[in-house]
Amino acid sequence: MEALCYEKTDNVVLLDWSKHSNGTYMTVFRNAQKVGRLFAQSIRLLVNSGLDVSKLYILGHSLGAHLAGFVGKCNDFIIPRITGLDPANPFFYWPGCYLTPKDAAWVDTIHTDMGVYGTPLSMGTAQYYVNRGTRPQPGCKLIAIPLSDAGNIHHNYIYQKIIA
Repeated sequence: MEALCYEKTDNVVLLDWSKHSNGTYMTVFRNAQKVGRLFAQSIRLLVNSGLDVSKLYILGHSLGAHLAGFVGKCNDFIIPRITGLDPANPFFYWPGCYLTPKDAAWVDTIHTDMGVYGTPLSMGTAQYYVNRGTRPQPGCKLIAIPLSDAGNIHHNYIYQKIIA
């Protein structure tokens, strides 16, 4: 994130949806759709106020990748690019509920934990696979306690090691 802010020529908006990303997975799954629609409205207001849509780039990790897809689905303009960082796997198979190549002019996904917490599906215009996109990722134990920090380390690898 520091690199995005370093040049001071771009505007960066960070969506803190932590208030809605806690609770049961099913609740958070539904909240991702709701927050995505609300964030789409906010982006629309910014565009209507003069934001150059050609410079819009949305990046989301896990459930946030699908949330980014809802922003694309819920606008009447085309978002130039969405990047999904290891898009979440469970429950994201119903049509209209997951990130797709149609959500932006260019959708790329980066996979680190396919088939466990991350989806094994092709959801982008381009797919990138860090270390084959599956467990184990470097420095991560293969066997870990599910739904714990140790269990999520493969899924969070892209965020923790590369993006942060």
